[in-house]
Amino acid sequence: MVGKILDVFGKQKFVNVMGEKRGNTGKLENPYNDNGVLEVYHEEIEQWIRVTSREFRSWGGKRRITEYRYPYRQPTEISMYEYTGPVFEYLTNKIINKPSKGVNGSRPKSQSTYSERI
Repeated sequence: MVGKILDVFGKQKFVNVMGEKRGNTGKLENPYNDNGVLEVYHEEIEQWIRVTSREFRSWGGKRRITEYRYPYRQPTEISMYEYTGPVFEYLTNKIINKPSKGVNGSRPKSQSTYSERI
């Protein structure tokens, strides 16, 4: 977001408004291991899509996490499980009781996600 201010000489200049001005001051809760590979199931194309933690926590459909463990001098261990935890509104810590399919919550159109553009 860009705001207008006047500098010392009275000329107009543009500055970036920090996230605090928009109310994004708190840390987002992630009640899951966000170090793993986060994926959501997109029903229209019938595929699992890799997403960021912000999309994952607000997705109303199927979600899964793939964790990799690298024990010393051992083969890699892979753990994949479907996540059934709470669904949050996008960019907030508010839990949604009846989530809709796809990403829940609102955002500017300039921040559309890959899974929404498909």
